[in-house]
Amino acid sequence: MVLAFNLPVSILTMSDSREKEQYIMESNLGEVQRLANQHETIKSAMDTLTVAPINFSGPSLRILDSGTADGLWLRDLRSVVGEKHEFVGTDIVEAFFPQPPSPGVSLHIQSITHEWPADQMKSFDYVHQRLTLAGAGQTPVKDCVARLAELVKPGGWVELVEAVFDRENSNGPALQRFETMMIQMLNMVGVGSAYARPLKTYLEQSGLANASGKVFDIPYGAACRDEKIAAKSTAHLVAAATGLRDFIQSQKVDLGMTGTELEKFPQAVKDEAESQGAHFGMLVVCAQRLH
Repeated sequence: MVLAFNLPVSILTMSDSREKEQYIMESNLGEVQRLANQHETIKSAMDTLTVAPINFSGPSLRILDSGTADGLWLRDLRSVVGEKHEFVGTDIVEAFFPQPPSPGVSLHIQSITHEWPADQMKSFDYVHQRLTLAGAGQTPVKDCVARLAELVKPGGWVELVEAVFDRENSNGPALQRFETMMIQMLNMVGVGSAYARPLKTYLEQSGLANASGKVFDIPYGAACRDEKIAAKSTAHLVAAATGLRDFIQSQKVDLGMTGTELEKFPQAVKDEAESQGAHFGMLVVCAQRLH
C-alpha cells in the first residue's frame, strides 16, 4: 500500500454546510514547511516538476496550480521555465499565501468542491493539481475533476498527481500503521482510499483525450540517495504522522493502540524512516483538451 501525504483534507464542518470548509492541518504549526519538504521529496523522486508534454519555450502560457498552498510549485516552475508565462494559484487557506505576494505569481481563494468563476472557463493552457483531491470529502471526486477539465483551453493539458494505496511495499510496522490510519481518515471524510485510480477515466469522461497515467516510486528517509532530501522527507513524515494521529484521536477512533503508543507514534515513524527508509507511490495522470 501507498499513502497520500496531504492529510490535509478539505472537509465539511459539523453543520454540513458547503459554505464553510476546513483544512485538517491548517492550524498545525509548521504546515507550510511540511508542504515544502513534501514538494522537495516528490520533485527529487520524479526528477521533474511537470509530466504533461508542455512546450514552455513557445508563446506565453497561462498556468494554474490548484491546491497551491503558498505557491511553491509555481515559484519553482517559474524559476525553471521563465517569467514570460502567467502563473496562477488557488487554495482554500488564505493564511498560506505569502505576504508580500511572490513576484509574478497571483494567488486566489478557490475550493475544488465549488464551481469556478465563469471567466476562468477554457482560460488555462496547463492545469496542475497535486495531492488535493483527497480534500473533496463528500463531493464526488469525478465532479471535482470535471470542473478542472472545464478550465483548460483547446490544446491545453490537465495534470493530476495523487497517492495510490494498492501497491505492495516492504515498509516497516510504524509506516504500515501510518498507511492504515491514512486509509481510515480518507474513508472517514468520505473520499475513500481508492479515489485516485479512476482519474484517467474521469478526465476522459470530462471530454479530454490523450490520457495517460504513470505511478512514480517516492523514496523517503534512508531510502533516499540525497542526504538533504532524506532529512526533508523524514521531517515531512514526522509532521504528517503527528497531524494524522491528532486528527484520528479527535474523531475518537479506536486504533487499538495504547496512550503511550499513540504519544510515541511520530517518533516511531522518525526512527523507522531514518533506519530503513520507506517507499510510497504517486500516480500522475495527464489528459488534453482537443477542442
